[in-house]
Amino acid sequence: MTDNRKKIKVDGEVYSNFRDHIKRTKGKIRGEMTPALEEALELYIKIHDNPDLKRRVYEILPEGHGSHPQNQKFFNEFEERFEGYHLVGSGELNNWIKTYTGAYSLTALKKWRNRLKDTDRIIYINNNRWRLPGNDTGDQATLTPAPHKNLYNLLEPGKKIGLKKLQDLSGRDGPGLKKLIINLEKEGKLEPSGVGYWRVLEPESIDLKP
Repeated sequence: MTDNRKKIKVDGEVYSNFRDHIKRTKGKIRGEMTPALEEALELYIKIHDNPDLKRRVYEILPEGHGSHPQNQKFFNEFEERFEGYHLVGSGELNNWIKTYTGAYSLTALKKWRNRLKDTDRIIYINNNRWRLPGNDTGDQATLTPAPHKNLYNLLEPGKKIGLKKLQDLSGRDGPGLKKLIINLEKEGKLEPSGVGYWRVLEPESIDLKP
């Protein structure tokens, strides 16, 4: 056994609950804390090394770890909405979260998105793209080019985007791409941010009236 004297800060309430649990189940604290802590660390590693096990465990833990009925309904709706998707853009993902939960701030959107990430339902790849491990088929190598009315759903509010990225996502170039960008600017969804770059505006800055 290694004598590891490095101090690790732990939430006071969590530590207190852990001590109370040890005393209640073992009948004493002395001599029981170390083996219990080692077991907890080993279980943590095993759970997080196995995505399926991690998902099942997090779905039966108290609220804050993904098991609250509201969270489970959220997970079910997500899986139904993106059934068959192998890849999804941050914008489209955030837009769905916003529509389903009513969350508009970036902090709230991130909180809901993290619940999907913590249960391994989504894994970030790059370029504002997420992979959905449960739907792996290998068929969808890139995001499907989006028409003008749906393009914003593939963008991530608060981020900058370049001309090449807009071209890839929309499947347009030349006059068609220029017209698309002008329309997005008029609708308050894009704001020029240097030559060949735009800032994707936050959801709350967009007129949401039909």
